[in-house]
Amino acid sequence: GKSIARILKDFLQSKQMLLVADNFEQIVSAAPFLVELLDNAPQLKILVTSRVLLGIQTEREFRVPPLDLPENAAQTSLENLTEYESVKLFIERAKSAKSTFLLTEENSSSVAEICRRLEGLPLAIELAAARVKILSPEQILTRLENRLKLLTGGAKDLPVRQQTMRGAIAWSFELLEEDKKILFRCLAVFAGGFTIDAVESICSSDEIDALNCLTSLIENSLVVQTETANGESRFRLLEVVREYALEVLENSGEGEMIKKNHAGYFLALAENVKPDFYDEQETDRLEDEHDNLRAALSNSLVVDTETAMNLAAALRKFWLLRNHLTEGRKWLEAVLEKSEDASVETRMKLLYGLGQSAVYQGDNEAAGKMFEESLALGKALDDKWQIALSNRGLGAVANQRGNIKTAKKFTKEGLKISREINDHLGVATSLNNLGDLARMENDLAAARQLLEESLSISKQIGNFQGVCCATSNLGAVTFEEGDYKTAIAHFTEAIALGQKLGNKVSVSYSLDGFAALAVKKGNLELAAQLAGAAERLRESLGFDTEPAERRFRAAYLADLHAAIDEETFSKVYEQGCALRLEKAILLTLGLTIQDNFSQKENYTDNSSG
Repeated sequence: GKSIARILKDFLQSKQMLLVADNFEQIVSAAPFLVELLDNAPQLKILVTSRVLLGIQTEREFRVPPLDLPENAAQTSLENLTEYESVKLFIERAKSAKSTFLLTEENSSSVAEICRRLEGLPLAIELAAARVKILSPEQILTRLENRLKLLTGGAKDLPVRQQTMRGAIAWSFELLEEDKKILFRCLAVFAGGFTIDAVESICSSDEIDALNCLTSLIENSLVVQTETANGESRFRLLEVVREYALEVLENSGEGEMIKKNHAGYFLALAENVKPDFYDEQETDRLEDEHDNLRAALSNSLVVDTETAMNLAAALRKFWLLRNHLTEGRKWLEAVLEKSEDASVETRMKLLYGLGQSAVYQGDNEAAGKMFEESLALGKALDDKWQIALSNRGLGAVANQRGNIKTAKKFTKEGLKISREINDHLGVATSLNNLGDLARMENDLAAARQLLEESLSISKQIGNFQGVCCATSNLGAVTFEEGDYKTAIAHFTEAIALGQKLGNKVSVSYSLDGFAALAVKKGNLELAAQLAGAAERLRESLGFDTEPAERRFRAAYLADLHAAIDEETFSKVYEQGCALRLEKAILLTLGLTIQDNFSQKENYTDNSSG
C-alpha cells in the first residue's frame, strides 16, 4: 500500500489550503518533507510554529514577540491597563483560578510589575496568575526572586513541559547539541545583556565556536537579540531563562572560572575608559554594561578582592559623572572593608574615590578623613598626581565648611603641582574650583578669568565634562555681572552638553540659572517651577548643592519670595518638582527665544551670603 507520506501528498496536491504544523521543534528533522509537500501542491501554504528554525530555503521567519507591557502603572488608568495583552492574559488566567479575582486600584501596580518582571512571557504570566488562588498579586510579586520555584502548577491536561516554567526551559535546553549547552550555561554569568565581543572573550574555548553557537541559541528562542541606540547588537537571556542557566552553570563546576573571566573582561573595559574624555559611545557603553559591572563587583568581592578593588577604583569617576553617586559610594565602602591587603596605590585611589563621593553628598567629616589619608599615602609614594588630587579634595571640603581661605590654600597647592607635572586636566579642574571660590568672595572679574582659562584648557584637551561645568559656572558669573544675554548662552550650552554627557548635576545648576533669569524677566511662576525641578533633580541624584550654587540659589529665591505670594509659590514649586526633566528643559526655551533683557543690568544679591 501507499505510505502515509504518499497519501498526504496526493491528498494535498490539488488543494488550496493552509496547513498548520504546531510545536515542530519536536520533529525538526522532518522539515525537508514540508518542502516536498509545497513542491507537490502549488496552492498549499504551511504555517509552522517551532522554537527552532527549520533551516530550509523556503522558510520565512516571523518571530512572535513577548506580550506588550505597561510602562508605568502609576500613571495608567485601570481601564487603559487592561488594554495591554500581558495584563489581559493575567486577569483571564487569574479568574480561571479564582472566579472572584478583580483588577483594582490596590493591586493593579503589582499585576503590572509581575507582567514586566516576567518580560511578557505568556506561559510565565499564566503560571504566575494561577497563584492568585492562594496568594495576592503583592505576595506573588515578592516571590518572583525565585521564579522557577514559583512558576509551577500548570493545567494537568497540558504537556508536562508546559506545566512548569522549569520544564519548558529544560525542554528547549535538552534539544541543544553539547557545544550549545556549554555556551548557554556560560551566558548565565552576564547580567543585563552582552555583546558578541564579550561572549567571545569570556566563553570561547576549543570546544565551542561562540558566534555559531550564539546564533543557534537565538534560533532556539533561548537568547533575545536587541539593538542599542548606537546600532550595536546586544543579546540577553530573559531573566527566568537566566535563572535556569545559572543553575546549570553552578552544577557544571565551571561557575567560579566563568565568573573570574567575566570580572577580568569588565575590569579591562572599565580601566580602558577615561571618564573625563569619553565620548557619547564610551559613555553609553559603560551605562549599557552597568549591570555586568555590578555583577563583576559582587562576584569578585567573594572570590577575588583584588579585582573588586581595582574595578571599584576604575569606576569611581563613572559613578560620579553618570549620576550613580549613592551606589558608587556603597561599592567603595564595601571594597574598602576588604582592602587590608591591598597595595598602597589601590587603597589610595579607593580612599580618594570614597572621599569624593562623600563630599558631593555633604558628608564633610568622612570626606576630610578620606582625603587626608589618600594625601598621606600619595606623599609616601611620592605620587604627585595623587597629591594634587587629594589637595583639591581637601579644598572642596574646606569650601563646604565655609572656610574659603583654607579652601584656596589647598586648591592652589593642587594647581601648582598639576602645572609642575603637566597634568592639564588637573590644572583645568583646579582653575574651575578657584573660580567658584572667587564667586564666594564676590570677586566676579577674577572668577570669570579663572573659569575662562579652565574652559579654554578643557576644550584644548577634549575634557567635555570640564567644558560642561565651566560653562555652567560662567553662566552664573555673567548673570551676577548683569550680562543676562551671555548668561542665557552659557546656560543653554551647558544644558545641551550636560544632557549629551549625562551630567545631570550640571543640568540642575543651569536650570537654577534659568530660574534666576525668569525672576529678572518677571516670569515668577516659571521661576518657581524651574527652581523646583532643579532641586528635585539634585535630590534624586543624591547630590548636595555646592556652596557657590547654594548662594546663587538663595539669592534668586529671595528675590522670588519677595515678589510672589507664598501660596502661589508653593503650588507652582511643587509642580516643578513633579516635572520630567525634558519638560523642565523645554520651559527654558521661552527665555532663550523671547527674552526682554537689555544687554546689562544690575544684579541685586538679597541672600544673607
